[in-house]
Amino acid sequence: MKILAVRGNPRKTGVCQRLGDLFIEGAREAGADVWDVDLSSLDIAPCMGCFSCSAGDNGTCVLKDDMEGLRKKLSTADALLCISPVYFYSMSAQMKIFWDRCFPFIRGYDFDSAKERVVNETNFEVKNKKFVTISVASGRLKGSFEAMSHTYGVISDAMGFEYIADIRRGESPYFGILGERAVRVRKILEAYKEAGLQLASMGRISPQVVSTAELQLTESDEAFAANSKIFWQLHRNKKIPQEISDCVRYDPRILLDEMCRNFIPSRAPEKASIKFVFTDKNISRAIVIDSRKCKVCDFHGVADLTVITDSKSWCDMMAERRDVLKMISQKRIILEGDKRLFAGMKRFFGIGMA
Repeated sequence: MKILAVRGNPRKTGVCQRLGDLFIEGAREAGADVWDVDLSSLDIAPCMGCFSCSAGDNGTCVLKDDMEGLRKKLSTADALLCISPVYFYSMSAQMKIFWDRCFPFIRGYDFDSAKERVVNETNFEVKNKKFVTISVASGRLKGSFEAMSHTYGVISDAMGFEYIADIRRGESPYFGILGERAVRVRKILEAYKEAGLQLASMGRISPQVVSTAELQLTESDEAFAANSKIFWQLHRNKKIPQEISDCVRYDPRILLDEMCRNFIPSRAPEKASIKFVFTDKNISRAIVIDSRKCKVCDFHGVADLTVITDSKSWCDMMAERRDVLKMISQKRIILEGDKRLFAGMKRFFGIGMA
């Protein structure tokens, strides 16, 4: 399979780049020939709307730039992957210019009796291309992806593509905040590689893989909003990215939220209460399990287990960066109450404890 991967992200250190890399890696491992194209590095002028490409038989554009070679690749590709950040509720400018300059592929209109409507005639060498889109946004607003997904759907239909998957990835700052060793982040990253592998090997991507790729990283809209306020306040105070990442990553709300996100009910006790005292933040919160449902809340009674620690130590433990027994012996983690609950956390929270 020949896959044209078109990247519309101008920034090369963000989540778009990482997810695109993983998808392409999976596709190549499955034997696909992938053309990896960075639109921001090419010389592609905006369409002038002159309709010169509509004249003649070949659909030749009067603009002579890098789009000429890119159109040849698209024409012969079996599949097209478009990767773009969401910029003000739509695709990036780089991606929009790419699509505007694809107009020479449209050679007129025809009536499709099976669909009972007017369709475009196209001059692709390989028709019925597989089409996959990856869209990345920083937030989780309800309408963040709607305009972009609708546009991609119309384009796919107009070009006669088979729209295999529209993968929407919100909460992009949390990849850096939580780190790639966080359990949920690892699952998501693995899903993007698997998606590329499935497209190349089967010509489709399973709904389960798409669902995993779109897993939310925060427990609720309320938790996301609270954590984002911290992030943006640090950003406005001109903290460098690593300082922002560290400050938010070590916030107890995010740490406990991540545990609940990874909760596995079938492996958990019917009822339990685990109180956390974060000495560096002067914060006390609890994870309460009731009827095998998990939530983070204030807790003022006597918990089944109390964990006294600092936020950095707990983050290190969750990410498997430190030996847990050594941390206990150094009193970086102090346990009071039913220590069997602590021993079982690896099983029912999936976090990195020996």
